[in-house]
Amino acid sequence: MEICPGIHLLRIPFVIPVSPEVHLERWVNMVLLYGRRVHLVDCGVAAGLPVIQSYLEAAGRCLDEVATLLHTHAHPDHIGASRPLHEATGCRVAMHAAEKAWLEDVDLQARQRPVPGFATL
Repeated sequence: MEICPGIHLLRIPFVIPVSPEVHLERWVNMVLLYGRRVHLVDCGVAAGLPVIQSYLEAAGRCLDEVATLLHTHAHPDHIGASRPLHEATGCRVAMHAAEKAWLEDVDLQARQRPVPGFATL
C-alpha cells in the first residue's frame, strides 16, 4: 500500500505454531522506500522474500534495486528474510549494535528469547 509517493507499507502474513492444534495467524509490517534505489525497513519472516519480490515487481521495481535493509529490532518476525534478501541482493544490512548478535547468530537468539515457531520465522 502506498502511504505517500515513494513510501510503501507491505504487510507480510505468517503463522505461529503454538501447538499441533493451535496456529495463530499474524502479520508483520515493513516499509519500502523508493528512490533511485530501494531501501527497506525490516523484511518480515523467512518466507517473506517472495512476497517482497512480488510487491516490488508489481510496482515496476526489482529485487536487484534493493540497496539497504534497516532492521528496527531483532525479533524473528522482523529479521527472518534478512539472510536470503542479503544473499539475493548484496544489500547493506544495518541495525542497532545492541541487537546485532541476535541477527548474526539466530541460534543465540533462539536460546535467549525463545518464542513458539522460532525456527519457521
